[in-house]
Amino acid sequence: MKLSQLTTDQLADVLIRLTPPLCRILRDEQALAALDELSFTGLDVQPPLLTLSRLWEKLVPLLLERHAADFYEALSILTGKPAEALRLQPGLATLADLMSVWDSQLASFFSCAGSAEQERS
Repeated sequence: MKLSQLTTDQLADVLIRLTPPLCRILRDEQALAALDELSFTGLDVQPPLLTLSRLWEKLVPLLLERHAADFYEALSILTGKPAEALRLQPGLATLADLMSVWDSQLASFFSCAGSAEQERS
């Protein structure tokens, strides 16, 4: 399900259910500390792959170890599949599920909103 295709009522329901697992992930003290350790100065001259690999190395293992249940809960809300079914399905099927819920329209909206905010500053 793509969030940009939901009615307002459906979107409200999904956001209400998504908020707890996403906030547990976003407020993780160890993840925030790991981000603080990374230097993001000079990002405009660093290859994007280097920046991505540094983030991946620090955050992915930490978040999957500490928040696997939150990840499955959020993905379950977005796909409509039970969390246990997601845990047991092949990894490639989970990647396909992630790709199916990725909403480029919504991401584009937020990136445009962020750009407009930076221009106003």
